[in-house]
Amino acid sequence: MPAARTRDIRIVIELAVADLHHEWVLTLCMTLTVAAVLAPLLLLLGLKHGTIETLRARLVEDPVYREIKPNQTMNLPPQWFDEWRQRPGVAFLLPTILRGASVIRGYRKNSREFLLLDLVPTGPGDPLIGENQSPIPGDGQIVLSSPAAEAFGAKQGDALTLEVDRTRRGTRESQQMEMAVVGILPGKADELPRIYASLDLVVAIETYREGMAVPKFGWPGGAPTVASSFDGLLVLSEAPLDNLELGSLRIGTGFNIVETLDSGAVRERIGITPPDDGWSAYDLRTVTTAATQANVKQVQRQLRGRGAIFVPYARARTITVAGMPLTVVGLSLDPADAGRLGVTPPPWGGFHEQADGARVTQILLPDNAVPPAAERLTGSVHYGNHAVEFPLARAGSASVPTVPLELLGMLRTGDDRTIAWDATEQMFLLSRKGFFGFRLYTQTIDDVVPIYRALVAERLDVTASVQEIERIQILDQGLTRLFWLVAIVGISGAFAALAASLYGAVERKKQALGVMRLMGLPRVHVFGFPIYQGIALSAGSVALAALAFMTLSAVINRVFTSELQLGQRISDLPLEQFVVAGVATVTGAMLSSLYAAWTATQIEPAEAIRAE
Repeated sequence: MPAARTRDIRIVIELAVADLHHEWVLTLCMTLTVAAVLAPLLLLLGLKHGTIETLRARLVEDPVYREIKPNQTMNLPPQWFDEWRQRPGVAFLLPTILRGASVIRGYRKNSREFLLLDLVPTGPGDPLIGENQSPIPGDGQIVLSSPAAEAFGAKQGDALTLEVDRTRRGTRESQQMEMAVVGILPGKADELPRIYASLDLVVAIETYREGMAVPKFGWPGGAPTVASSFDGLLVLSEAPLDNLELGSLRIGTGFNIVETLDSGAVRERIGITPPDDGWSAYDLRTVTTAATQANVKQVQRQLRGRGAIFVPYARARTITVAGMPLTVVGLSLDPADAGRLGVTPPPWGGFHEQADGARVTQILLPDNAVPPAAERLTGSVHYGNHAVEFPLARAGSASVPTVPLELLGMLRTGDDRTIAWDATEQMFLLSRKGFFGFRLYTQTIDDVVPIYRALVAERLDVTASVQEIERIQILDQGLTRLFWLVAIVGISGAFAALAASLYGAVERKKQALGVMRLMGLPRVHVFGFPIYQGIALSAGSVALAALAFMTLSAVINRVFTSELQLGQRISDLPLEQFVVAGVATVTGAMLSSLYAAWTATQIEPAEAIRAE
């Protein structure tokens, strides 16, 4: 920029400021006018920002509001957890086990009195633990909720004895663990008596309760073999059961439904037809869960001495044999019962709880079902996204494809648990199908609603603090609209007054501006005269408004000190918000002065001569 032009601009700025100083009363009035509009706007913005941020901070600082919890038992495969951990907004995700399996005994210090508490898995990054200033428990360590610590009379650094028990083969077994208390959560973190421990320990307890061994902790047990489960039990009796006997079958047996069947329905279930000469058939079923051998034994005790034949069944299932889908029934019947029913007994005989793989993997097939020469076959059953393959040996022919009830019962168990055929052990073994729930925390409260809706879209029944968070967001949006409504009205009036004042000043100073033109100042420099005055007035207004805001904010925050936590404010405005407000005010003042500036450029030097 040429030196002469710079000099001219400096002269105009100095003249503009000097003129404001000369008319200091009008300048003060104009400055106070704009500041009087700007100060309440800053205070409103400060209240909006401070109140919302205080409410948000209380939600953000409490991980409870960032938790999304399942409402019911689920079945989630491990890959589900891997996928969801990669989702934006998910801060922590950990699987959980069945609630019943997670209840353990905790003994008071130096006492045999115990409490039943829920064991909750935790791990690195758990916000509920970490953000409440407690270390994440490792091997041999636990964290207690405040109610649990009070119930135990425990404090950080104490050692507690935990006991997990099970019933296996009719015998009660238990294991005890000495655990160090490394942290106690505050009351606001968890209001229930709970123990937080590593996921490895929680899964080990579930495994132990399923009757399996846990080598890591030295807990004995069996292999994860697959037990048969049934859809129901057929009771075949040569004489009808009376109402009292039928009613007793619903008491203490686990069966809820007792229904009389005809011979066709019996054949549909087990592939054979009872004699028509006086035999009665009754179908006993459960409502929600599968029946087990324990339920069958209870019915046998109820009808002891009645001479009835008890045939558990699993509903016919499609098994692909040698590439052909076949509808297969399950039947195990010893020769004595088969003789009473007048049917040919299957070659594998009656039902055995502990049946070996060679015995259960047999099949009777119609002659035209598969090539007769094929004695060693492969069967497969599909479960959703996976399939189980196992060997089958052709043991003879039958009008209906028939397998041992033990096999169909194990495949029925596969509906609830993942099973697999172990070629080495030659038996079906259980494998983890997935987990029954989860603990999920989002990174911020703003992530809760989208993550919650994404889970609901996957048809998962979950709950979250959606309403509390949405109320904060609605309040934020409402205050924002209110602020801008007031701001637009107030600022429009202030800038209109500023524009009128600057235009009036130009009209009053036509002679002085004409003299400036006569002295050789070009139009462009005269154009800047009211603009520079507008900038000076707005800068002074911003300074006064900021001072008024800080004074009023201090008073407001002091009044509400008792309701605030350390570092929280009801009225607060970050520095960047001040900068934005200042820049916006100065920009508005410049725009308001444009008409006055354009008017100034229309003043000719002759105006000064005529005035003289």
